[in-house]
Amino acid sequence: MPWKCTAIIVLALAGLACSKQSEEAPSDAEWPKHGLSEEQANEVLVKVGDRTITVGELADRLASQSPYLQARFESPERRKEFLDNLVRYELLVYEAKRRGYADDPEVVSARRNIMIQELIKQEVDQPLAGKEISDEEVQAAYDANPKEFDRPAQVRASHIFIKDRAKAASRS
Repeated sequence: MPWKCTAIIVLALAGLACSKQSEEAPSDAEWPKHGLSEEQANEVLVKVGDRTITVGELADRLASQSPYLQARFESPERRKEFLDNLVRYELLVYEAKRRGYADDPEVVSARRNIMIQELIKQEVDQPLAGKEISDEEVQAAYDANPKEFDRPAQVRASHIFIKDRAKAASRS
């Protein structure tokens, strides 16, 4: 029952907060292609509350999809469907903010974790991307830090069988 109320609220917000420029599927000339001028890229397609989605943003979102999905959204009708999904997404973001989820401790924690992941990706992963490490460099690092790679032998037993049940019970 609560999800029905949420769905009704989202649909109501869609009618109130979303003011589309045109309800028809735009022609091929209106859709983003590589080499957009700044004016074309800044053209507003949809406004959801105070958030606008431009032709350039739509082009970026489409370009970030896998080639399979990009091919799926080549027709104007399918692009309109993609844009409608972005509108739904923005409506959900709007509703989540309205309900105060932006200040929820779990959301704040998740946001912080994502920021840390991005920092690590940009400061550690990207500088190392495409860098070749030779066998000699690996051997030199190993030789320079032998204690990091030295682990004492370990034995792990998962089952120990004892013939006498009484002894087994006393040892467990």
